[in-house]
Amino acid sequence: MNRIPALIHRLRVLAPVVAAAAIVGIASSAEACPLCKQALEHTEQAGGDPVRGYFWSILFMMSMPFLLLGSFSTYMYLAVRKARREQEAKAALEQKAPVVAAPERELVEV
Repeated sequence: MNRIPALIHRLRVLAPVVAAAAIVGIASSAEACPLCKQALEHTEQAGGDPVRGYFWSILFMMSMPFLLLGSFSTYMYLAVRKARREQEAKAALEQKAPVVAAPERELVEV
């Protein structure tokens, strides 16, 4: 019996359910951005600065798309560069290795 396809099917069904449960579970903690919320808490206790909390919050939110795009672009660049190196190394090995020619066959008209 091959159980791998059944396991893959179960994982395909179970993964979205687990992801949805995790999202619902952390929804209450995502009510406000963490830095703004933290700045407001410190304002009540020790005279924190909510403007500074908003500044850092906006800075992080604005930097995330660039960070994600830059990370993905760097990963793709390195993957392409690695593939090109492997391709060049393979071509160099093929040039050094003697090529065995297949015996020629004559075409016969029928």
